[in-house]
Amino acid sequence: MAIDKANFVLAPAELLDLIFRKTLDAFIVSDSKNIVLVWSPYAETLFGWSAEEAIGHPLTALIIPPEHHTAHEEGVKRFLETGILKNINRRVEVFGMHKDGNLLPLEMTVIPVQLGNETLFTSSIRDNSERYQHEQMLRQQAALLHLSRDAIIVINMHDEIEFWSSGATAMFHYSEQEAIGCIYYDLLGVTCSPDRKAVKVLLEASEHWEAEVTCQARNGSTLSILSRYTLERDRNGTPFRILISNTDISARKAIKVQEMLLVESERRFQLLFEHHPDGVIHFNTDGRLTSVNQAFVQMSGYSADDMLSEQRPSLIAPEYMDLVNAGVAAAIRGTPQTVETVFLRKNGSRVDISATLIPNVANGQIIGVHALIQDNSVHRNHERQIHHMATHDSLTGLPNRYYLEDRLSHAIEHAKRTSAIVAVLFLDLNRFKIINDSLGHDKGDTLLGVVAERLKGAVREVDTVARIGGDEFVIVLENIHDRSHIKNVAYHILESIAKPVTVFGHTLLVTTSIGSSVYPDGGDDPAALIRQADLAMYEAKAVGQGVYKEYHSDMGTKAANRLLQENALRRALQEDQLVLHYQPRISLTTGMISCVEVLVRWNHPYEGLVLPSQFISMAEDMGLIDTLGTWVIQKACSQLSNWHRSGFAEMAMSVNISVRQLHSDVLYETLTNALANTGLDAATLELEITETAFMQDVGKARDILKKINGLGIKLSVDDFGTGYSSLSQLRTFPVDTLKIDQSFVENLPDDEDSATIVTATIAMARKLGLSVVAEGVTSIEQLRFLKDNFCDEAQGYLIAHPSQANEFELFMQSYQRLST
Repeated sequence: MAIDKANFVLAPAELLDLIFRKTLDAFIVSDSKNIVLVWSPYAETLFGWSAEEAIGHPLTALIIPPEHHTAHEEGVKRFLETGILKNINRRVEVFGMHKDGNLLPLEMTVIPVQLGNETLFTSSIRDNSERYQHEQMLRQQAALLHLSRDAIIVINMHDEIEFWSSGATAMFHYSEQEAIGCIYYDLLGVTCSPDRKAVKVLLEASEHWEAEVTCQARNGSTLSILSRYTLERDRNGTPFRILISNTDISARKAIKVQEMLLVESERRFQLLFEHHPDGVIHFNTDGRLTSVNQAFVQMSGYSADDMLSEQRPSLIAPEYMDLVNAGVAAAIRGTPQTVETVFLRKNGSRVDISATLIPNVANGQIIGVHALIQDNSVHRNHERQIHHMATHDSLTGLPNRYYLEDRLSHAIEHAKRTSAIVAVLFLDLNRFKIINDSLGHDKGDTLLGVVAERLKGAVREVDTVARIGGDEFVIVLENIHDRSHIKNVAYHILESIAKPVTVFGHTLLVTTSIGSSVYPDGGDDPAALIRQADLAMYEAKAVGQGVYKEYHSDMGTKAANRLLQENALRRALQEDQLVLHYQPRISLTTGMISCVEVLVRWNHPYEGLVLPSQFISMAEDMGLIDTLGTWVIQKACSQLSNWHRSGFAEMAMSVNISVRQLHSDVLYETLTNALANTGLDAATLELEITETAFMQDVGKARDILKKINGLGIKLSVDDFGTGYSSLSQLRTFPVDTLKIDQSFVENLPDDEDSATIVTATIAMARKLGLSVVAEGVTSIEQLRFLKDNFCDEAQGYLIAHPSQANEFELFMQSYQRLST
């Protein structure tokens, strides 16, 4: 029926009432104090409160959950004060409360209305339960998909990924953000048969497809996948997406391979069990033997039936039963064991065996123990021999350093329990190297054996005597309650070692130096106690031969300083800190420079020039003297060669040689190389050797010097008069020159004793055909006295101080004959 629009007129109040009653939203009007003024019919239906119950009551008491009361009231208050409210004039999703206390999902729009001085709030509220439940269902479905370990993926008909589950992330290592929108087959490198186009044809025909495919994960690994496809159609029946469920079957396929390998392994194990050359047995968790191989049968002398019977014989020596049972019990619990025990054969003989016990695991359960039985007799004997060799000195049979520290540790632990004292004596033989080098190593070894026996005889059986290398011995005195016992033992050892020893017809007199340290005074670290005793021994050696010293803390400081000096000297050799200085000798006949002496100096970066007296002996102790000496000889010869080419063709040079250098195998080779490399005439080179060096191992020194002299090199005796040699002894050496020590020159000419010694030395040397050089000349009077008594050459500060090569060249160029 047509409506007459012209006559169809409603009053505003009627229109508002019609909308108010027919709308699907609940309308509520409240004032600024949250008091409800209007409550629509649908509000009654939605919230369960009638208009009579609602109007005039606070909105918070009717539909706002208690936990939101405060926020609501503060929001209204803030709006009234500022005119600002975050959710005003827009639809928001909230939860309201029904009269029965249940929460309702709602959509609500709040619009403030200003009527005069009063602000009213109109709320349009719609029931959101159906939509909320639908979204909840979708979320639950998605959550279920994400819970699946399978990779759940949805692609559209263009192969673009629209859904990517947590399982897909875990399997392929791509995040959801990385995967969405990518081409499925390209992202995962899917390889399938038939190809993707054929798969779609099959899906359209049957809506399902399943096959094994391979995929590439992000980390580069290749996965075997059981892939299941389901086609979805829209309302019109048109295909619009594909649901893919991927199950990783890589592990399953690997298990199949492992099962095949296991069968093969079991076959091989059985062959190994039966034909293994060692005994192999198996027993169950009750300890009963269930199988033995042929090698074990032969080892035991029993038959297999005898050993597998209920009344099997005892195969383990009684004293080892507890050990074996404990090992078997541990293996049954899952821990492999190796037990060294004694096996009883049928004939009653005993044999050392090693039993390796390995749990036999099937399906994750231990069902027994395999035991590999090896005849260990030969091995045990070898082991005892090896242990003795590893812990004892092969020459003397005494404990070595390793065994010494073990014995010392046990002695200290025992002393801690008994409040006893432990002493460590460190000693070495004085001048042993000279004996060893002069008589031969075989005689030196014999001497060490005699010393070892004397040391063992000087202490108790509970004490330990060890040789830790060369001629060094350490003694551990344990369980001491009287400190005087330590000193008594030390002096007894000094007396015992000092007794003459006859070795291959040679009667030798040997002395020793002893240092000691004590637990608990020096701590309980074995290595530290040995080191302390070593320091005390060096302190004793510095005093003299046959001396005993006890360790005190100052020795550690000295040792630390010595170590710093040694490290600095090593760096000096590496970093070219050594320099050569040169001091001239003049002929007292011609007044000309006849020779130049080479003097090594250490140009220390902090201490300046260090004289050789402060580092040569240290270099000898460190084994660096050959390196240092070689450098000096090569450098000196090179410098002399340069001076010869510069016009000083008659210049000769003397180089000092230490005791250790003289007896070294390196010296001769160093000299021949230096002469060859520089082209020097050997007659222009002279070696200065101290008088003491000549007298140490006279026979060997004579042979070495004759060999060097055979090259044409001259030899001089340095510091003559300070040693114990005589001119008659020196006649047997190929010596050319004597250098009178400056201690005899410094008091000339006034001191009669010095004058007598010098003139007598010059006279006797001239009769023997030796030239004489006076050292340390500092005055004209000394020089005149020496010239008057026919001394050949002079050297000292009067003539020139030692200087470096460039300064010495200037000296030579400006030198004029001294007026005598």
